[in-house]
Amino acid sequence: MDKADQFINRVGNLPPAPTIATELLEILGDPNQRVDQFVDLIRHDPALTAKIMQRCNTGYFRGAEPATDMFEVIMRLGFYEVYCVVATQLGGGLLTLAKGAPDPHENLLWRHSVMTAVAASELALHLAEPAAPAFTAGLLHDLGKQVFAKVEPLRYAELTGQVEMFGLNRAERELEYFGVDHTVIGAQLLRRWSLPESIAAAVQGHHGQNADGQRLTALVQVANSLAYELAGGAEGVDDVTQFQPNPIQLLGLTTDDIPPLLTQVQFGLQRVEGFSMHSFTADI
Repeated sequence: MDKADQFINRVGNLPPAPTIATELLEILGDPNQRVDQFVDLIRHDPALTAKIMQRCNTGYFRGAEPATDMFEVIMRLGFYEVYCVVATQLGGGLLTLAKGAPDPHENLLWRHSVMTAVAASELALHLAEPAAPAFTAGLLHDLGKQVFAKVEPLRYAELTGQVEMFGLNRAERELEYFGVDHTVIGAQLLRRWSLPESIAAAVQGHHGQNADGQRLTALVQVANSLAYELAGGAEGVDDVTQFQPNPIQLLGLTTDDIPPLLTQVQFGLQRVEGFSMHSFTADI
């Protein structure tokens, strides 16, 4: 058993596999996708159904009359918008593994995760690539941090303080402390849950490990940097250009593409505020 599995096995209240999200991803990847397949998966979860109905009947998507059934909701929102609501709700559960632990950074982690998800999906749409896997990989890219915070709360809080105070590389510091970093743990957990390997690989490679040159990994690498750029963090687009291969070049982008992409992400964040738990644009 490797170190990643050892840490995951120590999580006492590991959430169940996000089966609905996995099955919805399969439907989205099917060129013959059908509304009834979406409805059949979602309608058995009352909480998800209620959240999706709320999303449809408020704000931009609200019609003259409220939608009263899931078929109408999907026709009004579209497959991808419904998927984003589902993924965000499930991701909120997966990214609160450390509930009750002395970790003051959970809200910041969730905020950054959603910002990265939106950045990844906007980037995918810009490149005419599938947006749902990009959104999912971006949302869950830091899942391994919550495993550390759950099973080693005090040591991980100490590590986080050092990283923030001295500007250290988090993944390198995790390797020194625990013999494994959050990218490997997060990817291993997603593999246990049978999410697509491309998503697990993107999570594992989001700090620069993209030896196979996978485009989804490059998408998440750039999206992560865009999220930090928007939040005014220490990491940003300049850092990601040092990765090998350079993900911006791998995706056929240039640094001139970054400012308009940041604007697209800001608009995307305004959209997700309707179904997430934070405001993402107030201080951008």
